[in-house]
Amino acid sequence: MSGEEREKRAARNEDLFRQVNERLHDLAVITGSSEPHEKFVCECEQTSCSLLVELSAGEYQTVRANDRRFVVFPEPWHTSPELEAVVERRDRYWVVEKRGAAGVEAEDLVERGTNLL
Repeated sequence: MSGEEREKRAARNEDLFRQVNERLHDLAVITGSSEPHEKFVCECEQTSCSLLVELSAGEYQTVRANDRRFVVFPEPWHTSPELEAVVERRDRYWVVEKRGAAGVEAEDLVERGTNLL
């Protein structure tokens, strides 16, 4: 597998988790959750990861405002430095931004409205 193919696959994996999280966020809005933080699945490229992170609705919307950004569990092994940069570090979560082909693929997936669920 070429480097570019790996980058695109990583973006697709993270987009799948992004889609799950968008549904979790929609559910919290619909049910009128009064919790200060919502629970989201880590959006790292590892499909076997099932760790949860907590963000407020505003924090989540800030991450979603940039199609190249994903929320991950706050530990280095949830990041891929060759594909992304950690652009924000919080106690509860980190935000990574995809670069190169992975970043383009992440944007394209949102633009195409690809729904893998």
